Amino acid sequence: EECEAIAIAGGHVVVLASRLRLFDLLGRWGERPIFAWSAGAMVLAERVVLFHDSPPQGFGHAEVYDAGLHRFVRLQPLPGADRRLRLDDRERVSILARRLAPTVGVPMDGGEHLVLRDASLWTETPLRRLTVDGTVEELAGD
Repeated sequence: EECEAIAIAGGHVVVLASRLRLFDLLGRWGERPIFAWSAGAMVLAERVVLFHDSPPQGFGHAEVYDAGLHRFVRLQPLPGADRRLRLDDRERVSILARRLAPTVGVPMDGGEHLVLRDASLWTETPLRRLTVDGTVEELAGD
């Protein structure tokens, strides 16, 4: 109760989502700032999306695993995008952008982060978004 902010790191996104729900951590948290990265950012979206263009078991497509915790509205963080997505493949980017619509896919690599404060998104690092034409462009602020 005395903490001023919460940090939600990565790990196994399925386990993380279930534990956050089980203990209703965010329901008890109120409007204090949340720092999230990797799987931590994924579970805060409206949907938990599992994605990898080249998983070890072969060719892959993004899948909606479950409802997320709805802290990010119309924003789908895609952490580790530099390792998991073929961002130079316009067809793959276009398919993923259309699959996520109306949510905006935000590829995140090392150093990029999101902070949710007073129901607003805040970041010090420039973010990008996937577009339906298959490009990756800078995400405009509020």
